[in-house]
Amino acid sequence: MNDKSSHRILAAAVLLAAGFALTGCATAFNAPIHSTAEAIPAGDRLPLRVGVLISEPTLGYQCRAHIPLGEWVYPFGRDLPNVAVQTFSQVFENVALVQSPDYQNYDLIVVPTFDEPATHVDISMSSILVHVAMSFAASDAKGVKWRKDFAGDLTTPGNNDAFAVHGQAVSKAVAAAAMAMRADFASARPRGEPAEAAPAAAAWWAK
Repeated sequence: MNDKSSHRILAAAVLLAAGFALTGCATAFNAPIHSTAEAIPAGDRLPLRVGVLISEPTLGYQCRAHIPLGEWVYPFGRDLPNVAVQTFSQVFENVALVQSPDYQNYDLIVVPTFDEPATHVDISMSSILVHVAMSFAASDAKGVKWRKDFAGDLTTPGNNDAFAVHGQAVSKAVAAAAMAMRADFASARPRGEPAEAAPAAAAWWAK
């Protein structure tokens, strides 16, 4: 599909929304986004068992991008479980989804959430700006050990072909969090101690 055809489709969606609104019916379009894990720079995986806890509100989170008399609905939370597990598995030795804070079987529980007021998609005929803001907290049985905020940004042409990659804004935020965790937790390891020498039961990060 060429750019002119894509622009015509996007314009048609805007006009269709306007038509529905004039008849008293607002309309919403589901953005066909898909998020896949970003590759992060190679490095030692930390010897920690990490459970990723994603709440139902986070899993179901949708961002609404307004267009004249209508909106595009972005299901940013839908692909987060797979993205989070695949991304954090590049940093930690053992990563799995959990349904509750399981501190018996995991050293850390990582909880990602969307910063809804800061997340937005701005659509125009010439470009689409996607900004996904997220918060990440890592806790052990004693409480929160680490918490930081990250964002993923994308700017694409204003055509329908671009929608498929907009979910990567979520992936970029998760990748930034994973790299920061690796840097912060690795720096807490006693100098000269190899990664494999730190048993989970006496982890350096818990001290």
